[in-house]
Amino acid sequence: MIRFYGTYEIKLDAKGRMALPSKYRSQFANDKLVITKGYETCLTIYPTDEFEKVFEEINALSEFVEEHRILKRSVIPNSAELEFDSSGRILIPKMLLSWASIDKDIKLLGVGNKIEVWNNQQLEPNVVPAQQVAAYTEKVMGPKKREG
Repeated sequence: MIRFYGTYEIKLDAKGRMALPSKYRSQFANDKLVITKGYETCLTIYPTDEFEKVFEEINALSEFVEEHRILKRSVIPNSAELEFDSSGRILIPKMLLSWASIDKDIKLLGVGNKIEVWNNQQLEPNVVPAQQVAAYTEKVMGPKKREG
């Protein structure tokens, strides 16, 4: 089972390569992964099997619904399959780095079945205050939700 969690601060090299922490890297079969645009201004890294699930859901959407077409155009063309090099690094496509405003100092967030890649300055505005997290937790995970 894929389980990414924790936060890591790392640096990209001048060519746009990064080395994933060994705790994360060990969860990629055949040293392959897929990177794509995230839902905020971040990038998302999936093991290929996990991305296949996302791809199948998005690909199954109707071409006759505008929101579906927009979602397909946002995710599928902006995804790339990558492999680790001999030093355990991945080369992130320049277009994705530019879109997420990522240059050198980044944070990796393990969020379950995927990893989010953030520019440090882009992450701060997306951090939710503790009170809001508590309210979301109560709403989503509260007793009524577990019973039904």
